Amino acid sequence: MERQPLTLRLAGFVIAALSIAGCSTGTSQRSAVRRDANQSVLAQFVTSPNAERAALLIREHHRGDCMRARGWGYIDRAADELISSPEFSPDYSAAKFAATYGYGLTTNPPLDHPTRSPSDAYEGSLSKTQTIAFLTDLQGSPKPDDGRTYPDSCNAIVAKQLEPLTTAIDNVTNDYQTEVAEPLAAQATVVAASQDWVACMAKAGIRGYASHDEIYEHFGAANPSTWPSLKAEEVSDAVADRACSVSLDAVTLRSRLTLEEPYYERHLEQFATIQQLLRTYMR
Repeated sequence: MERQPLTLRLAGFVIAALSIAGCSTGTSQRSAVRRDANQSVLAQFVTSPNAERAALLIREHHRGDCMRARGWGYIDRAADELISSPEFSPDYSAAKFAATYGYGLTTNPPLDHPTRSPSDAYEGSLSKTQTIAFLTDLQGSPKPDDGRTYPDSCNAIVAKQLEPLTTAIDNVTNDYQTEVAEPLAAQATVVAASQDWVACMAKAGIRGYASHDEIYEHFGAANPSTWPSLKAEEVSDAVADRACSVSLDAVTLRSRLTLEEPYYERHLEQFATIQQLLRTYMR
């Protein structure tokens, strides 16, 4: 019997994880920094916020159960409230977004969720005395972080319950970085494609980037006070980058998939554990 491709063997696990995370493998929304053109299905879980998001949403559900059992009208927070990963309006195609907002780093594109969440509305309705009691049940103290551990708080109870899942996700994420992500950058084909990208950008009149990653670092590290003066530059760089990255993305994806096959085989037991834990915690 012919062996299934890695993507098909991963499908059940990854789709389950992404469904918890409130994401899809073909999202029309864009990350604040990276585009997903050179991301495999596995990388969408391991190297992006999706793994963390899935764990956080499961934790939030259990934390809500704990708080509701203590008499609070706790409203579970949505994914975008739990992790700092702005999602921009899906009304733009990738090309139109680049031509209008570049990468969304200095250009202030419209966000999908500008309204106040039900969670904030509920917590804001509590009196001062109720808020102190609420935070004490939730985290053990009304103070944000006093350096102490409160084992009877809902946060601590849930963290202990979910420790096997968070540990397993941390392990595969860290191993992916050392076994796939880091070797990927050193692949001869990727290095050559990166050099072609630099030459293409220079031909388009955009110089100064020695690698593709530098383009994000340049705008991502900019002081907010300089954003207005960088907007036009970010848009022009992003438009040229889209044209110059077609070959780089294709080469990177092929190399990534080649490296992922042995990585996945080495971590079969860990992924099986995560899948089982996801099923256990998905009530």
